[in-house]
Amino acid sequence: MLTASKDNNTNCLPISACALRSLSAMIASVATEQSIDSLTICDMLAARFDVKEVTAIPDTCFQDALDFLVDFKISKIVN
Repeated sequence: MLTASKDNNTNCLPISACALRSLSAMIASVATEQSIDSLTICDMLAARFDVKEVTAIPDTCFQDALDFLVDFKISKIVN
């Protein structure tokens, strides 16, 4: 399970623990549904938001992160 990171950047609050649990569940769901490793999804999600790991996604980007996961189709990336 993902755990919230402590971000030293005072301009953006790190994602909340509740939001992180939601993202973690969505990542697991997408991974299962599309038969891919959850770490691959985490890497792609982190890259989408230009952060090193999912826990560093700013709280203000939570809805965008969910939208990314809802629309995520590995077949469009790989093929």
